[in-house]
Amino acid sequence: MMRYLIFVLTLASFFSKAQSPVLYIEGTVYGHDQEPIPGASININGSSEKTTTDANGRFEYASTYEIDEISISSIDHKSLVMKDKLGHLPLEIHLELENQKGQYPAWFIADSTDYKRADFEEKKELLQFKLVKTSARYPGDIFEMERFMRIIMTYPPEGLANQIEGQVDVEFIINTEGRAENPRIVKSLGEAFDQQVLKFVNAMPRWSVAEQNGYKVSDMKTITVEFKLKEF
Repeated sequence: MMRYLIFVLTLASFFSKAQSPVLYIEGTVYGHDQEPIPGASININGSSEKTTTDANGRFEYASTYEIDEISISSIDHKSLVMKDKLGHLPLEIHLELENQKGQYPAWFIADSTDYKRADFEEKKELLQFKLVKTSARYPGDIFEMERFMRIIMTYPPEGLANQIEGQVDVEFIINTEGRAENPRIVKSLGEAFDQQVLKFVNAMPRWSVAEQNGYKVSDMKTITVEFKLKEF
């Protein structure tokens, strides 16, 4: 009786992590002397939305719209615009000295407590009510994905010859148009196996788009493809 080697490609794991829009920020503003700055102004998205730091340099703000950037300003310090890492909370913001005076007027410190806590709590409660997450979905169930995978991929010849088995983990982004992009191998089984997995990801059909709080958002996916040999 002849024995044949065949391969089995299994979608071993599948999960996602949505790249969420920033709707809430908090942090502390420090001056050139590393001391907290009271009364610093935090402007949201270049609009009329803003808040100020309290007596300890702390601030927090909840918005019903996505926060793309904030600008921070304070007397005697250079203004700063932040667009990156707004989701890495709490923020720690350091302002450079504008001139050599470095003094805060007494009236400015006294007015720094003009922080509307009640307004924040109201917006935060509204935000929690409106926050809705929907992950990107493959067009069909997991078995449809496996069938498509077997059509696209082949077992590398060197893997068959040397009876190599194992797993390849790949991360990729489903963008706001539903297309898979930026695939990255996070666990390799060798160049030939990795290339088969990348070919599979790049050939994927369009997914349904992830949404959060009414916004279309990118969605990070991770899958594990198992290469396995069986004898008959």
